[in-house]
Amino acid sequence: MKQNDISFLGLGVKFPALADAPGIAPWNPNQLDIWAAESAEDSNAVHSARFLLNLWMPAREWQCGRFDMNAAIQTWDRIHRRAFLDWAARETDVT
Repeated sequence: MKQNDISFLGLGVKFPALADAPGIAPWNPNQLDIWAAESAEDSNAVHSARFLLNLWMPAREWQCGRFDMNAAIQTWDRIHRRAFLDWAARETDVT
């Protein structure tokens, strides 16, 4: 596994709705995108997937949609919001 893939895996597992999502482990953004667009069962998962995919390749039009921070913050439960805010507070660049 490449270092960048490990970084995304590490960030992805901090979002509980993505714990068993295809494409998280091993990191496969295309698989995660398809899952989020077609099979994700709740908004925590969709917004979390959009966040990771936006970090991975911000200019790409993902099937699951673009990440909207305001919508995610308003929709995420406390645990998912905390995972995002912890990442943002560290100003981590996983790419």
